[in-house]
Amino acid sequence: MGGFSFQPSEFARFSIILYAAHFLAKKGNKIINFGTGFLPLYLVGCLFFLLVVAEPDIGSAILIVVTVLTIMYIAGAKIFHVILGIFPVIAGTILAVLIYPSKVHRLMQFFNSNGIFQVQQSLIAMGSGGLFGKWAQGGGSYKNLFLPDAYNDFILSGLGEDFGFMGIFVVTVAIFLLIFSIFRIALWVKDDFARYVCVGAGVSVAYQSMVNMGTAVGILPSKGITLPFVSYGGTSLVINFAIFGILLSIVSRNA
Repeated sequence: MGGFSFQPSEFARFSIILYAAHFLAKKGNKIINFGTGFLPLYLVGCLFFLLVVAEPDIGSAILIVVTVLTIMYIAGAKIFHVILGIFPVIAGTILAVLIYPSKVHRLMQFFNSNGIFQVQQSLIAMGSGGLFGKWAQGGGSYKNLFLPDAYNDFILSGLGEDFGFMGIFVVTVAIFLLIFSIFRIALWVKDDFARYVCVGAGVSVAYQSMVNMGTAVGILPSKGITLPFVSYGGTSLVINFAIFGILLSIVSRNA
């Protein structure tokens, strides 16, 4: 837009967390009722899912609706309703993959015993760093020459080449402590809306981190999901800062 670009799915992730928190705080214990509690919010999540799939960004769409389902479950929704809600998402994902030939090709490559090029290069880069990495030698060059998307999908592999196993370990522990702190805030605050915002933020960061790391080590297909506060991506970084700005506001208001 006039030389300025942004990723709509990141705004969707931000807004659905705030909307879900408002909805759940307003409904209270009524979330256990399927028709008046669970279904309205679930349909909003499915609407977001369909809009983001139309980009097409299937990975972000799945994360958005799974985040909504997780928030609802933590808020008190019945596990049967949550499981029931997963099946339309699976069906929608399969249909979306079949609609876009490039997605089918990527999925077939993932299940191919030989793997896909990006994952192969990711594992080589990560393994070449050894225990402490190549930072003492000026950093590794593999990520600049052979590893695609070393600044985003496979940022963890670049870190592994430069800083080795210990570098990946430190980043993983830091993200875990960040998520743990968010859920501690959720347990601490007394306001329902603030609590559910914290839950949504923690769940969102956790899922993004798991998918990005899973992609780097080859256990999940590449989806273009960023590693929060580590990967390149202007919109993702701005949205994450906005979310954590809200969390800091919640802490200051409840201090």
